[in-house]
Amino acid sequence: MNLQESLSEIKQLLENSILENGTVGKRNLIRTSKPINIIHDLIKREFINLGISSDRIYPQLNQTTGEIAITGFLKKKKQDIVILPKNIDPENEFISELNISDPYGKDYSERILSINVRSQLSSVAKNFDTIFERTFAESINLHQRLKKMVLGEVFLLPIREFDDSFSENKIVKYRELGPRVESQLSKYINYFNLINGRRNINDDHHKYERVCLMLVDFSLKIPKLYQSSLELKEDGIVSDNFNFSLENLNYNNFFFDIINTYNSRFNL
Repeated sequence: MNLQESLSEIKQLLENSILENGTVGKRNLIRTSKPINIIHDLIKREFINLGISSDRIYPQLNQTTGEIAITGFLKKKKQDIVILPKNIDPENEFISELNISDPYGKDYSERILSINVRSQLSSVAKNFDTIFERTFAESINLHQRLKKMVLGEVFLLPIREFDDSFSENKIVKYRELGPRVESQLSKYINYFNLINGRRNINDDHHKYERVCLMLVDFSLKIPKLYQSSLELKEDGIVSDNFNFSLENLNYNNFFFDIINTYNSRFNL
């Protein structure tokens, strides 16, 4: 599936879950990770289209198991999507501070390109602080030990939420736009810009080399992904005085940018 097909598939899954089982059905669907797994495979296909061999990508395309666990400064954690390096072999390394073994070793691990994939499909405002604390902690944990490592973050955020007062009765209805939506979007865009674009390997361990914020209006018959703040203004999603930029977080350039950063960092 391409980008548009993937977004349409997520829309269909979410709406069908409400029509069949109401709010509980939607929550249960989100817990299965089926919607976000569609984005996982979309990302994998984008890298393959750029010439990355599929056998270097884990989990493999159309697979949800086989995650690679990378050892950071404080803990070892499975990564959503990784691209394994070429022309270097893993070498087991014992980390005395953590009393654990890293089966890949520092040199190999630093050359793994890792992409985290997250979403907030139930409510734009829900769990805001927890989401960002976890995102922040992930990059610090890895970059503190693996300074050269290239990290990406893809976050899917619906612009219009489902109205749960209708969902309870198995009716699909999206909430109206308003100042609350604009306020929440400004928080997400501002935060992700603050942790986007890491360039100095000796600094900014909290940052990601590239962040992609996928703002999608699923209420439309054909879901729309917004790539710029101007598009948000033109469609009345935000007001004309909205001054937060989405351009450096867009989907279109994400894959080229992060591969280019990786190649530059390791002189490829």
